[in-house]
Amino acid sequence: MAYIVVSLAVISLMTMLVLALRANEASEATLIAAELAAELMEEVKLKKWDATNTYLRPGYPSYSKSSPLGPEGGEDINDKTTFHDLDDFNGYTESPPKDPVGRPLTAFGRYRRTVTMSYVTSSLAPTGSTTNYKLVTVCVSRGGVNLSCLYWLATNK
Repeated sequence: MAYIVVSLAVISLMTMLVLALRANEASEATLIAAELAAELMEEVKLKKWDATNTYLRPGYPSYSKSSPLGPEGGEDINDKTTFHDLDDFNGYTESPPKDPVGRPLTAFGRYRRTVTMSYVTSSLAPTGSTTNYKLVTVCVSRGGVNLSCLYWLATNK
């Protein structure tokens, strides 16, 4: 009888152990995704407002009309090292993730990072025209499942 009770207890504990290991793996993947999203968002934030901005330092406003979102001439959508301003990242995707100088982070080969950007109004409503507000979204996925997304409202004021 003792063997049966101990066997049932071991089986129950093994089931809980397997569930705990799976939860730990999911938590680790989410944490990695959040860090990868934050790293790419910081790269975006270091860029100037747009191509019409004559200031060399990021964070300074452009006093001329904003340009369309996406890379301009001489910039390659597949190579973030060619980007000069933050809206060049619109539509950018990398898998595996790459460091700021473009080297693949092979340890994170199963992860995919994407950046989307849109002009929004001061009330955050999407708009098809240029405004002084850009909503930047960086998402990280693994196996086609989004694990983490970060949002940043960039302003030209």
